Amino acid sequence: MDFKCRHLVEFLLQGHKVKATIIFIGRMMVHQDIGRKLMDEILEKLSVVGKVEQPPKMEGRYLTVMMIPEKKKIDEYKKNLEKLKPGSASTKLEALKPGDLVTDTDDGNGAEVTEPDVVKETDGVTEPNEIK
Repeated sequence: MDFKCRHLVEFLLQGHKVKATIIFIGRMMVHQDIGRKLMDEILEKLSVVGKVEQPPKMEGRYLTVMMIPEKKKIDEYKKNLEKLKPGSASTKLEALKPGDLVTDTDDGNGAEVTEPDVVKETDGVTEPNEIK
């Protein structure tokens, strides 16, 4: 689902309308609530760059929604992407998750790191462990 949502976001960024469809097959019609939850997740992910033109509705065994790009949200999204360009120090720290290994052999002070550091989370901020 993430793969398809990324493509839908790309289409919205290019200024195109998108139509998301969930097809219910066989006994899935009994569990339409699961399809509605899935559609809500899709709408939540796409709301970053677009808005709903036609709300989700059932057409036979198809659950469809139409979305259009929203200029203000797209501009804000692009500004946020520019702030987090690859290579900046803040991006590297934000990309680290608790438990990730830092494999850099240079600690920035010219001293070589002999064992990998494990990233830990402190007060909601993710930072590499200190070298002793």
